[in-house]
Amino acid sequence: LETPFAQAGAKQFGYKSAYIKSDPINVELLKYLGVDAVCLANNHMFDFGYESYELTKKILSDNGIDYFGTENKDLKLNIQNNKIAFSGYCCFSTNPVNATKKGVNPFDYKSVKDKLKEDKSLEYASILSIHAGQEHVNFPNYDHIEIAKKLSSIHQYVYFGHHPHVLQGAEKYNNALFAY
Repeated sequence: LETPFAQAGAKQFGYKSAYIKSDPINVELLKYLGVDAVCLANNHMFDFGYESYELTKKILSDNGIDYFGTENKDLKLNIQNNKIAFSGYCCFSTNPVNATKKGVNPFDYKSVKDKLKEDKSLEYASILSIHAGQEHVNFPNYDHIEIAKKLSSIHQYVYFGHHPHVLQGAEKYNNALFAY
């Protein structure tokens, strides 16, 4: 969910070139589509400040849509004895506002490494939602490739990226799957 829900007249927050928001009524579209979980780790979640961020969490919760990727929150599911953990992170290269413990989860090696170790110890398959990469560039950043590969030595996982608005390729490495 790359946009926060915001009321009409909400004020822009931070210093960015683009601010995006969604009318709260659009939660109905998510429900119609059967969306039951979203990642909030992205560079637009605080475009209209804390009030819209809190409104977004409330609207999602009130409508039975779970979320992850902020405030160290992940989503652990057990579906027919298949344990899956979803975690979300936002890279500083995307210019997020409030990538902190009280905001979107920052994409840093130590945080992700610790999360993968926890998932492995609890026997969860890990799926990482990563908001990273250069917009409109068809290749992932070299440092993103390196960190993805380094993390694969800790636990097998799926890396699914978003932010560039174009496909950046996919690869399998060390029994991990990366879709940048």
